[in-house]
Amino acid sequence: MNSLNSFFAFLARLLRLTSSSTNEPLRVVSPRVLVINFNPAVDAQGTRLTTHMGWNNVDALITGFIADVEQVSYGLVKYQYNSADRIDVNEFPYKTDGFQYSAASYLAMMQDEKTHHEPDGVDYWRIINEYHLIDRVMSNQIDEVWLFGAPYFGYWESHMVGKNAIWCNSLPLANSAQCRRRFVMMGFNYQRGVTEMLHDLGHRMEAIMAYVYDSFTSLQEAYAAVNPNVQPPINLDKFSHPRNDFERFILFEKIAPGRAEVGLVHTPPNADKDYDWNNLTTVSSGCDAWLNYPNLQGVRRLLNCDEWGGETNEYAYIKWWFRHVPHVQGRAYGILNNWWEYTIRVDQPFR
Repeated sequence: MNSLNSFFAFLARLLRLTSSSTNEPLRVVSPRVLVINFNPAVDAQGTRLTTHMGWNNVDALITGFIADVEQVSYGLVKYQYNSADRIDVNEFPYKTDGFQYSAASYLAMMQDEKTHHEPDGVDYWRIINEYHLIDRVMSNQIDEVWLFGAPYFGYWESHMVGKNAIWCNSLPLANSAQCRRRFVMMGFNYQRGVTEMLHDLGHRMEAIMAYVYDSFTSLQEAYAAVNPNVQPPINLDKFSHPRNDFERFILFEKIAPGRAEVGLVHTPPNADKDYDWNNLTTVSSGCDAWLNYPNLQGVRRLLNCDEWGGETNEYAYIKWWFRHVPHVQGRAYGILNNWWEYTIRVDQPFR
């Protein structure tokens, strides 16, 4: 059986290398979202955690995120959400070991965050079972889930569930193959803003497209090159000759001197370190060619952080990054020219 699977995998790779089409239509995706908002009361008057702490309004976060995604995807992603698709939970979520904060213990911990409970991870299975998420997904009521919560609620930024789920900025949920439609559970922090929500979606896209192009190791090595916890030397020779469009798209100055393209969520074209959105250094970038994808013959030009609005503007950079993502009809070498479809419609085949 292993030999047979290997043979079919070889055929799939061969077909990818020899197939190309410009006729496949460009599809607008309209995923239906279920929001589960853990926002417990923290005093006798029933004051919610967000209000007590002065954190963001969840409605405003949802509205802003949906609008931004539609904009940066050129209208290709239109999230479907209304107030009936929201569950407000008046309690703290349970951890994987059964621990649950009380209002008093959580507020005390936030005064000294080093005292936060370990393990920090939320019990995803408890949430899935409590709110019948697999049934909802399998019956096509919803396509993805957005968890809202506070610091130390233990959410992954994105977490994939279901049969043949893949790494999606976290390991896939174990033992979830009974759900035959894959789906993603996003973890959003209402202490923070729409910027960080887009940031999370960017990492989801990076992980999924790295899988589609069989370039996950390259994605890891690109991030390792700017990770202060990774000891040098790091072998960057592979970035001299990118094997595919994804590996070319992610190039930035640190790993490809003089040959930067668009970069990664943390690393713009001129990046020299992690989270380098405010770098004033001017470098050569091929970013404009990606606006004409799959024609990548554009003229290179110089840019720095002024390109996306100047210093410390993470929000503007992430939107700039998304606008350069391939978003046109057809396929190249068997892969859709619209990366949004893979990122959002995770129940379809990735390869």
